[in-house]
Amino acid sequence: MYFTAKYIRENCQKKKEDEQFYAWLIMRRISPYVSSLLLRTSISANTVTLVGMILGVIGGILYVYPSMITAIAGSLSIQIWYLSDCVDGEIARCRNEFSDEGIFLDAISHHIVSFCAMGGFSAGLYLEHKKLPLLVAGVLFATFYHFNKMIFTSAQQTIYGKFKGKRVNFHFPKNENSFFEQNKKQKESSLLNYFLWAFRLWPSTGATINEIGILVGMMIAVFADYFGIKKIFGVSFYPDMRSILVFFYAFMLTLSFFGRFIIVLKNSFVSNWIGREDRKDCRVKKENNL
Repeated sequence: MYFTAKYIRENCQKKKEDEQFYAWLIMRRISPYVSSLLLRTSISANTVTLVGMILGVIGGILYVYPSMITAIAGSLSIQIWYLSDCVDGEIARCRNEFSDEGIFLDAISHHIVSFCAMGGFSAGLYLEHKKLPLLVAGVLFATFYHFNKMIFTSAQQTIYGKFKGKRVNFHFPKNENSFFEQNKKQKESSLLNYFLWAFRLWPSTGATINEIGILVGMMIAVFADYFGIKKIFGVSFYPDMRSILVFFYAFMLTLSFFGRFIIVLKNSFVSNWIGREDRKDCRVKKENNL
């Protein structure tokens, strides 16, 4: 069967409301044409995922070398990885080829590429400027991004593991971006409410844990430095846009981690992710066992 770009766009893409803004605005405009070509071959969705992941890792390695040219090449390589992340899903939907291995590869590729990209980006900046505060910020940036991811997945494992084998209605946030969105009827201390409100206020609430937002921001900073600051000053200028971005995310990701940690530790918030009737049943069973 021949799949046109129009058919793929109408039938094999995620719904607009389920897609990230950048992906819908740019990547999903390009990906159907790539998918249409690959669907004429025997290349599988998993192969596309693997090749894309390799390109993403190469992009992270290119960031390490303290050169604006390699930084641009690294940014473009990572964008190709993200394009492949759209293409592999379209191929799988068109062919109706879904597997546990494919889901695993897709998930692990995000962790591997984001670690290589953020670590390489920070290392390259330090090698370029040789500033100790930048080294510290780079470590915080790369580390606490993944700590935020760990908080989310660990909370899932804890709650799902506790009720393993039971039919429970979960209201766990569907993704990290909605982690701070809790039931408005939940009464909490004014300090915690203010803290959560402040996180919702920041435009970076999603971006602090949204790898695509960060990776696109890194690319924009690279182009801004190369075509802006470097062209104007003609020398390596500190702090440049890339350095400011790393300092910003080092602060926001660290703050976000502790905020998420507080939320998970509070029983009221954890229980809010479980259906009301299920909470009642679990309470009764617990009391009967005492």
